[in-house]
Amino acid sequence: MTELATKNSITLKGSAQMVQQFFHYGIHSILYQRGIYPSDNFTREKKYGMTLLVNKDPKLEKFLQPLLEHVEVCYGNNQSKT
Repeated sequence: MTELATKNSITLKGSAQMVQQFFHYGIHSILYQRGIYPSDNFTREKKYGMTLLVNKDPKLEKFLQPLLEHVEVCYGNNQSKT
């Protein structure tokens, strides 16, 4: 029973990564739905059993990467305090 519980548990690091991915795909979804970037700038990615659109603009990726890393670090730090 303990072995099964350990297999299905979510670690703090894994949880922070999931939140970071949620923000990543959420931001790209908003950019697409609001028409901030032309639709031909987006590519399709299969994730979580769904097709998600992701903008491949290198300048946008360069801008978002530090932000998303910060989200992951902050979420991980907050979770470890509780």
